[in-house]
Amino acid sequence: MKITQGVLKYCNIHGLKFDDKYFGIKSIITTDNYNSSSTTTSPTSTVLSEDSSNYNRIEKCNLYNCDVENGKFLNCEFIGHSGFTSYINDGYFSGCTFLSGYTINGGKFYDCVVYEDNVWENGFWDNVDGADFYAAWHNGVWNRGNFTSVYGWSGGTFNSGTFKSANWYNGTANGGTFSGTTWHHGLVRYANFINTNFENGVFNKGSFTKGNWNG
Repeated sequence: MKITQGVLKYCNIHGLKFDDKYFGIKSIITTDNYNSSSTTTSPTSTVLSEDSSNYNRIEKCNLYNCDVENGKFLNCEFIGHSGFTSYINDGYFSGCTFLSGYTINGGKFYDCVVYEDNVWENGFWDNVDGADFYAAWHNGVWNRGNFTSVYGWSGGTFNSGTFKSANWYNGTANGGTFSGTTWHHGLVRYANFINTNFENGVFNKGSFTKGNWNG
């Protein structure tokens, strides 16, 4: 069963797919670029505002093995059963907890918790509360929060926050504090390194305190 538009609250949801209402429509523009002189529209263009782009609103629900193409999810729990892998391709998530069995391919995540039995492939992460991140991270944008995953950081952009007791394999650091970690390769535009082993890469600006520089 697919859901493309609706509101759910205080529900237990099993095995549903939250579909992309505009799937197959190639010409979508947002209010951010609608008035741009470089924007060209056609009769099939769909204009999305920031509020209306999240057409499914799911609040305070428990989702079991549900696939998500898009939607707005507030204070929900995502749970996968053993032997199943569910996915999230896009959407807006605030105050949500991902317990197990999910592969995250995209979306915007604010003040969420992602446990180690999930995989993060890509997306946008911002955590004002500073909750720890436990899952495997492969790519994406990190704005705030504590990265402590035993699986390490494989690639992406780290803009601000704390990277602690985890391995960095590749990517770009635009800011933040790196403490008790090993940096293998990548670009540091600006960051503070404390007790960090720097194996290889480019260090452009920041501070380096009580660490080892090997390459």
